[in-house]
Amino acid sequence: MEEHKFLNFFSKHWSKLLLGFLAIASIAAWGERFFSSNRSQSQQDFVVAGQILERFQNGETLPIESIETTELILKRHPELHPKYDMMLAMTYLAHANPSKGLPYTKASVGNANQDLPAFYKTYANTSHLIAEKRYKEAYSQAQALDVQLKNDDAHSTLYALNLLRQVSLEMEIGSRSEAWEQLKAHPAFPSIATLFQEGSLLLEDWHSLRLNN
Repeated sequence: MEEHKFLNFFSKHWSKLLLGFLAIASIAAWGERFFSSNRSQSQQDFVVAGQILERFQNGETLPIESIETTELILKRHPELHPKYDMMLAMTYLAHANPSKGLPYTKASVGNANQDLPAFYKTYANTSHLIAEKRYKEAYSQAQALDVQLKNDDAHSTLYALNLLRQVSLEMEIGSRSEAWEQLKAHPAFPSIATLFQEGSLLLEDWHSLRLNN
């Protein structure tokens, strides 16, 4: 029971972190393009969709009605998918429906690929493998990214996140490395660990449980 509790805790926050990263990349990359859309399209749809996005960016968990409204607008204006796909992915995750959110995540990253730096593309694509439970492939990609980022100070935080990803994947595939020790020594560790804290449960607690099982 104790192990199940910790695994659920980590799984919930890890998913939010992954999609949160992708949301920032996607919205930042495509924000300007939305406002340059064809002026002949329905302004009312744009206003409604914009209001829903604003609520999402303000931290609200959108109700199902807002999801359905946004999906209807996207059917009428498919060119808006790059702006709203990640919002839908994260909302479906919040409603415990990741299977419906995954296609939107893939589409969002695919649309933003030309704007994302190469390291972030690799990190995002590995997220897809994790969502599909292709853990060995994901671990291989994470290790390859680790080699590329090791001496790159410009992507220090991404390097730390990738270390944490390796630690979580090692639990899935039954492997061990020095990723956890490297992460603990990384300057970004305190801020990353805070993202996974819930009440008295800490990231270190999850790792200790992993070591004892």
